[in-house]
Amino acid sequence: MKEKLPDFHKIKSSYKFLLEETRNWSLDGTQQSTVYDTAWVASLSNRSGDLLYPEALYWIQTNQNKNGSWGFDVSFNSLLSTLSSIATLLEIGKLKKNMHLGINFLNTSIKQENIIRSIDTSHGIGISLLFHSLIDRCVSNGAEFEFNYESYVKNYYFKLLKLGFLEREWSNSPLSFVAEILPLHLDFSFLGDIKLKDGSIGSNPSTSAWYLKLLKMQDQGINNNITSYLHYIKNNDNGWPSFSSSEVFTSTFIGYISAKVSRQLFASFPAISRIISSNWRHDGLAFNGNFPFTDSDDTSLGLYLMDLTENNGIPNERWDTLLEFKGNECYNNYKSRYLNPTSNNATYENEKSYSLNLHILDAIFHSKNWKHKDEEINFILSFLEDEIKLSGFSNDKWHISPLYSNVHGILSLADIDESLAEKCMRGITQNQNKNGLWGKNGTELEDTSLGILGLSYYNNEVEKIDISNLYEAVEYLVSVVNDSHYYQLKICPQWVSKILYDPKEIREMHTIAALSVCISALQSSD
Repeated sequence: MKEKLPDFHKIKSSYKFLLEETRNWSLDGTQQSTVYDTAWVASLSNRSGDLLYPEALYWIQTNQNKNGSWGFDVSFNSLLSTLSSIATLLEIGKLKKNMHLGINFLNTSIKQENIIRSIDTSHGIGISLLFHSLIDRCVSNGAEFEFNYESYVKNYYFKLLKLGFLEREWSNSPLSFVAEILPLHLDFSFLGDIKLKDGSIGSNPSTSAWYLKLLKMQDQGINNNITSYLHYIKNNDNGWPSFSSSEVFTSTFIGYISAKVSRQLFASFPAISRIISSNWRHDGLAFNGNFPFTDSDDTSLGLYLMDLTENNGIPNERWDTLLEFKGNECYNNYKSRYLNPTSNNATYENEKSYSLNLHILDAIFHSKNWKHKDEEINFILSFLEDEIKLSGFSNDKWHISPLYSNVHGILSLADIDESLAEKCMRGITQNQNKNGLWGKNGTELEDTSLGILGLSYYNNEVEKIDISNLYEAVEYLVSVVNDSHYYQLKICPQWVSKILYDPKEIREMHTIAALSVCISALQSSD
């Protein structure tokens, strides 16, 4: 590790540069294009068979990897991206060479049963069903795989039936976000009206494209509201993002991260308070203004920020909205009434989220006058104490890097439980690379930002530690920010939706926060 202090002038210059660039942020949730969603859009055609979005097909052609796969090779991302691309190419009968290269990749990858077991057990029911449904879609269009695909197709239909997916009105459930897990040949009377105000289905391109295909099969023609939505959200590179218009999610997370660093930094984003207040509903916040189902993460961070800016705090009834998300062991992302479709009390949240519960804990702890405050703090702390290891938290439900849950653990626990915060600190240090950075294969920028943020914040707010281990990481971060190609960097996505995605503004907020707290940590070490 380097012993020479990094150049203070360069660090401050990088911080000021990024902070100035935030003036250009729209806070609508800018994302890079994803293979999965772009492939769904590329599959759309009119009654004459002409592609509605030929530019999407070209994007798929030019973004295939040398090994035949599509997407970043991390977690389940590459398999779902490749399956989605192959299904589209089979349906439209184009780019056969690209398609065969993709099939060869899958034949090699899916033979590794540990990969399938990981998808079925580690990433939630939605992603597991997406995987099985994509195999079914490929096989239905003539794919010839070398692996035993019959078992996956059988497992797919078994899960749909067992979990009651075919026995409910989907318009009353956030499952509409992943409606493409349903095969197109079903009777869809159970769906209900799942179209949203912005013209989309589920506020995302892939589900909207699936619905257009459904309408075409039912000979109902093209829905102009959906095609207008798809035109509107297309990225400049002619690809499509994972979901659209996430202004609430973007604002609550940027607001929370900046407020944890300083009130002054939070004041740099005056639009955040307006976005939160204008999107608040009687039962909390959803990730955008169109999605009909509120979630506890956005709701809790919104409450944290509203209470922060109100001298006398906010009314108890607003805090009471959190109780509807409370489960038996911890807080869930969605309310149980959205997720239990049958009498057997099945739930589609079979994974617990550390970060979500940490955010709720932090919000409740800083509430000024909620009557349930002490009881709910103890409830969440009991869950976290049971889940955390000596080396911190493992990967979170919503982010595949263990750094994310441990850094947000320190942000939350620094004022609440120093012993748990220390375990999070260990989790960060134990994941540091020999070269002083964090991450690999395209995750270095985000993970190194998180590592610097977590350790610097711990040093500033919990107890002093040896921050010389940060010197190389800080120098790396400054060099990347000052590079003329900074905004052309292709970042490996690590945030979990139904596919991995990269919320650009939130990721950059972590970098800004890292540089800010690092400056304070380095100054105090002189």
